[in-house]
Amino acid sequence: PYPAEIAAGSDADAYMYLAACLMELQERTFDRNITGYSIPGYTSVPRAISLYRKSVKLGIDSPNKYAQHSKEVLKNLVSQLKRFCGHCGVASEDIPEGMLKACGRCHSTWYCGK
Repeated sequence: PYPAEIAAGSDADAYMYLAACLMELQERTFDRNITGYSIPGYTSVPRAISLYRKSVKLGIDSPNKYAQHSKEVLKNLVSQLKRFCGHCGVASEDIPEGMLKACGRCHSTWYCGK
């Protein structure tokens, strides 16, 4: 784990803030363009998604506004990212099958398989 994650411990709001900081860094570096979220090797979005997921998981037993916010942000991010291939940028509706496949490792990026 990263030092910031060790400091966060089991605090759902801390993970939400860490994820939000990564997303802010991403948006300031690559603009708010959704295609900027899928720059192979440079994006911090998969890590942010992982932190949002951890925040949601920690908030299951004791739901709070931070876990709920993380759940909403996660839902929006995933719906946006599932629309384009993380490698070539092709839109999911342009693929014959109509669906992108999630990365087997991080489950935070979607690919067309080409």
